[in-house]
Amino acid sequence: RNPLKIRIFSKSFRKRGYKEARRKALNAFNMKYITNVLNKTSGNVTNAAKESEIERQYLQRMLKRYNIKSKDVF
Repeated sequence: RNPLKIRIFSKSFRKRGYKEARRKALNAFNMKYITNVLNKTSGNVTNAAKESEIERQYLQRMLKRYNIKSKDVF
């Protein structure tokens, strides 16, 4: 089973409008992606940002937004 697969046609998504479904799918993807890359880098945010090709500060904002603690991930 693919852990990043998002079921966009489930009943809960069909009841929402496009924008809400897109937001939820993007949030689910971001959370899974961040936790995977932090696991790969043993919780090192700087290396995770480099691996993801994004700025470290942006990754830190995403960690805060999704309430993800880098030390708790791996």
